[in-house]
Amino acid sequence: MTESRELYVAVGGKVIPWQVPIRPLAPTEVRVKVHSVAVNPIDWKTVENNLADGAGQGNDFSGVVIAVGTDVKDYKQGDTVAGAVAGGDVDNPENGSFTNILTVDRKYLFKLPHSLSKSTHSWHISDGIPVTFEQAASVGLAIDTTAVAFGRSKPEKGEWALIYGVTTSTGFVAAQYARNLGYSVIGVSAPFPEIIDVLGIESLDRNDPEWPEKAKKLAGDKITFALDCVTKDPLDKIFSTLTKEQPAVLASLDPGASLPEGHESANPKVTLKPVLYFNLFQKVKKLGSLALPENPEVYNNSEAYFDIINTQLFKNQIRTLPITIVHGLDKLEEAFDLSKKARGTKIVVNLKI
Repeated sequence: MTESRELYVAVGGKVIPWQVPIRPLAPTEVRVKVHSVAVNPIDWKTVENNLADGAGQGNDFSGVVIAVGTDVKDYKQGDTVAGAVAGGDVDNPENGSFTNILTVDRKYLFKLPHSLSKSTHSWHISDGIPVTFEQAASVGLAIDTTAVAFGRSKPEKGEWALIYGVTTSTGFVAAQYARNLGYSVIGVSAPFPEIIDVLGIESLDRNDPEWPEKAKKLAGDKITFALDCVTKDPLDKIFSTLTKEQPAVLASLDPGASLPEGHESANPKVTLKPVLYFNLFQKVKKLGSLALPENPEVYNNSEAYFDIINTQLFKNQIRTLPITIVHGLDKLEEAFDLSKKARGTKIVVNLKI
């Protein structure tokens, strides 16, 4: 095997290829020949805001196992796998999925129960377990983030969850995840029936100024969990949908989010939960001068979380958004631009192999 690999690293607001050594496998690690990687907003935001210069980038991937560590018994050469890693890690700059050869701890992997194919078309919602490398690459960060958002709690009968931004990659997965947990689900987004209709949930138009009141009425004032997958809009409207009858959670993908002014008197039973996918992988996530909030419950129990994730993905048949394909890691900048404009689709880069 070649002794080096190509890793795309953030430098001055761009990603450029570096040749880095292929290090020896630790006992619990798996080496993967990468076939496809997905682009997420965190990728281009990290690069363009110079938050992790000198560090490898990328999180989502799929590929084929080419070697396993001495303690790995549940994976073997030739297995098709997918998952996510903690890209943009300034403390471990050789991390990142934007590479041709990836080394990852076995606990972070999803083992696909069948061989994967290359997609021959883009616009298609998966029917269940991913069957293409592109579909498999698109789900890791979304389902990992969703697992952190919901934690290990289970709803009581009659509880509702509201997903704001249900046509985003994470929102699309979160709606299915919540339904599988036992919630009734309301999705809020701009109209996109070809995406929303497959979810089998209630849906509301985020452009309708009365959507919060309609959500409360639909749920009979039983919304106990809300997840903001957009992070651009104030949380006031989402906050207003949550029940006052019992404890409720407002989870946001924005680590700097805050509850509306006067929330203590308006609804003291609401708890804000910042959701950081990176808590599964890192005790502390550094982005530029920021050290993002720790979550010891997630970090210290990450293996249990990945057991839940694998059950959700395979037993409960989590579906993925349609894919828009870009060819070659040298086209990452093009993929970033597409991701900024994407609506109802996931941008996936196929490696030239």
